Amino acid sequence: MILYLIGYMYSGKSSVARALARRLRGMNLKAEAIDTDALFEQRYRLSVADCFARYDEPMFRTLEAAVLRSIEDSPDTFSIVSTGGGTPCHKGNLAFMLDHGKVAFLNPPEETLLSRLANTHKPRPLFTSLPPADRPAFLRSQLSERLPFYSQAHITLTSSDEHQVVSILLDFIL
Repeated sequence: MILYLIGYMYSGKSSVARALARRLRGMNLKAEAIDTDALFEQRYRLSVADCFARYDEPMFRTLEAAVLRSIEDSPDTFSIVSTGGGTPCHKGNLAFMLDHGKVAFLNPPEETLLSRLANTHKPRPLFTSLPPADRPAFLRSQLSERLPFYSQAHITLTSSDEHQVVSILLDFIL
């Protein structure tokens, strides 16, 4: 069974995937957390940021779609897949995810996203070139563009509390 986690950058997809997989394993179930960005970097030996810098976003999105489609469903394992923020918005990826698993939209309050953005040290290609003062407006604009995709998920979670999100997702998939 595959659970795809979608949402904007800093929504907690990777952390929730790891925490949910740990909880499932604690229940003696087979589970793995898969991060599509990490899988991308492993497969292409190129960081997401380097791909954006060396090529362009359309090339990245093509390669990203191939990575997403390479994740195999195993009937005896829960695969919790954290996707990139733009993944569901390109290359028919959302339709693919809806057809091949369950999709959960992590949608914490905007203030949470802005706080996490302000406190991160991990470079994000779409924010690197922006002055810090312009980042909140860019985040709001891009989030607004992506909401029509995100809102098609099977379930939407608005909490920023990881434990609460994991508990809700456990009920959702079990």
